[in-house]
Amino acid sequence: MDRLDKYHVARSEKRGTCEVYEVWFEPMGYAFFYIHEFPNGGTLAIVSDWGNYSHMWNSTGLPSLKHFLATCHSDYIVMKLGYEKGREFSHQFKSEKTLVNFKKRILEDRRDDRLSREEARDLWEILIDWSPDDNDQSWYWTMPKELSKQYPDPFEWGFEYGPSPRYQFLVDHLVPFFQRYLQRELGMVPKQENQETSHAETSV
Repeated sequence: MDRLDKYHVARSEKRGTCEVYEVWFEPMGYAFFYIHEFPNGGTLAIVSDWGNYSHMWNSTGLPSLKHFLATCHSDYIVMKLGYEKGREFSHQFKSEKTLVNFKKRILEDRRDDRLSREEARDLWEILIDWSPDDNDQSWYWTMPKELSKQYPDPFEWGFEYGPSPRYQFLVDHLVPFFQRYLQRELGMVPKQENQETSHAETSV
């Protein structure tokens, strides 16, 4: 089943100049989307159990901010929303993949006689004891000196990066669902598709 099918808009309402969409998703997640329109642009804010985000667009070149959000790539929207949270929001250190790369390098160096059996064993044990954490962005400074001496260039082959879980969830699931909902609300999808799917995704 498409994960987007597990989402629904429980309620949408207008509060002053702001439109609020209350989104619930399995198993117990929630998100409130707040859209404030003004001439040529507007503000989008998200309050959710996956974090709080906001961004203002001064000019969209489209009839409304909702039209703009409905047609943008989800990655663009999420990067704007998470800009203030820093680089680690979309570029997080991946410890498990990094350790795998170091293990491969030690095995290759032992096979090619660049390391003796004792040296390889010592580095392997040091690597196991290091165990950097994904959430610790000071990983480079915690790297054991024996490893950094043997491998002074880990940025070129060793350290792995990838999107944070929050970033991936927003890009792949939450924001695309809301975009699809806006597209139906604005009449940007075929009428038949709108009638077939709107009830399942907008009912409580």
